[in-house]
Amino acid sequence: MLQPDRHGINYYIDPLEEQRLEKLKVRKRRFTRAMARFTIVTTALLGVYAADAIHGERVQAEAEADFSFLSAPLDPSNDKSAIFLFNGFNKEDSDDIGAAYGEIAQEFVDGEVVLVDYDKAKLTPEGMGNQIIDIANANDYTQVSVVGYSAGGGIGLQTMEYIADNSTLRTPLFFAISSPAGIDTLRPYQQKEMANAAFIADIPGASHSTFVRFAAEMYFRRDRYDEGDLGQRAKDLYETTTSALEDLSNDKLTPTSLLIDQIIAIANANFDERLMNISEATESRQKPVILYFGTAKPGRDYIVDNAAASKEICEAAAAADLQCFIYNVPGAVHSLPAKAHDAYVETTENAAPDVRAAISKEAILDALKNYTIKTPIFK
Repeated sequence: MLQPDRHGINYYIDPLEEQRLEKLKVRKRRFTRAMARFTIVTTALLGVYAADAIHGERVQAEAEADFSFLSAPLDPSNDKSAIFLFNGFNKEDSDDIGAAYGEIAQEFVDGEVVLVDYDKAKLTPEGMGNQIIDIANANDYTQVSVVGYSAGGGIGLQTMEYIADNSTLRTPLFFAISSPAGIDTLRPYQQKEMANAAFIADIPGASHSTFVRFAAEMYFRRDRYDEGDLGQRAKDLYETTTSALEDLSNDKLTPTSLLIDQIIAIANANFDERLMNISEATESRQKPVILYFGTAKPGRDYIVDNAAASKEICEAAAAADLQCFIYNVPGAVHSLPAKAHDAYVETTENAAPDVRAAISKEAILDALKNYTIKTPIFK
């Protein structure tokens, strides 16, 4: 068959070759249309993703941590003292943590027990510290103690450091319960999880994306749909997906931004530097006593290496000239405080005399430092 070229000169083309060229043209048109559809869909999805991330960022910027008053002091005369409880990674079990550890902390230093609920707020020492200072001023507190459970240890310590630097409040006790002293004191598997989370944090918008939070929750719940035959797994996957979407829509899940902030708090724990700063900031007033509760057999902390963390924290305390105590709770299990409630109570009873004596010693030293001798004037 004759066919003109671009110069108008006719040339012969084989019928089979003509068919091949026609097919190529059809494929090219299909590819062009597919790419156009892909571009439209991708642009729309990216637009939705960006809008969702911007909304999440705005919500976080406007949010503040919430503070719940759980219980009054054991002795009503200690109403000038407060104990702030900082929950660990995630936030769904904060009420359980408050109920479990609030009464324990009061045995060491009495005061009103206040639970810190991170809500959707950005975790910064300045934000949390200023809120606590404002609460202290409003309630006439003269001293605040900090209890940090798990990742709450690093968050609580940074907040105490800010309070020590920016107020005249006394900080008699820092109480860490199964808290890591940094990423290196987590169990190997959790260290890998932290690395994965850090990778996600580097994706633009991921920290505030609802979709990323849903994907992360499905990963966290993977043990709910990874067993059984294909049919059972499909059924479990559907139920898990439905449950995660329901929790997400009802605002029950910890925001991705908060999870990442908590990871950053673990990475930036820096107990050696922060305890030294606290010691220097409290040079003219009562210094805090450091207390660590870990786990002992038959329990096991599957998230934090308590032995390594407590050793590192108390070494940092000693370098900062602060008293530090370590006690291990038999049968304690990370994230299940109620499981070893009686053991926590018994350990507290054993630890209380020494810890209270240490706090009293620091209070006496504070009184001596600020005692003014009045010299009588003789005429």
